Amino acid sequence: MSSINQMQRELKALGTKMRNSVKSTLQEEAPLLLADIKAHSPEDSGEFKSLWFIGKSRSIGRGSVANIVIRNTDSKASLMEFGALRNQAPWFYPGSKVKTGKLIVRHGRVWAGGLHPGHSKTVGGAINRVIYNNTRRQLKIVKKIANGLIEAIV
Repeated sequence: MSSINQMQRELKALGTKMRNSVKSTLQEEAPLLLADIKAHSPEDSGEFKSLWFIGKSRSIGRGSVANIVIRNTDSKASLMEFGALRNQAPWFYPGSKVKTGKLIVRHGRVWAGGLHPGHSKTVGGAINRVIYNNTRRQLKIVKKIANGLIEAIV
């Protein structure tokens, strides 16, 4: 009977070890992701780029064991990430009278990017480019998580 009790304790501990492994991997990746997101952010004045940070998560979604939060507190952050509607506030492009070269229309949205780092890095948003539309990055993180889980089991 003691072997069954011992097995129950080990299985219970295994769940904790696995959760801790996933959390640890995500915490290791967070600064790397943050640096890449900053590198893909427009840098006209540097303010938007400087306002990215790793935040605290208030809750973990159903079926999840860990997460990280990367945020930007700039009031235009959603516009920088998702673009703006053509000829709408705040940029009124392409109908604006002044052409600065800082705005471009791609995929039906207006994107800010300026000349540094340029639109090639900013169209589609920094987060999408670094995480959501980056299969290689996703697979790298999944592989690290899987390796950590295997180590927790062994």
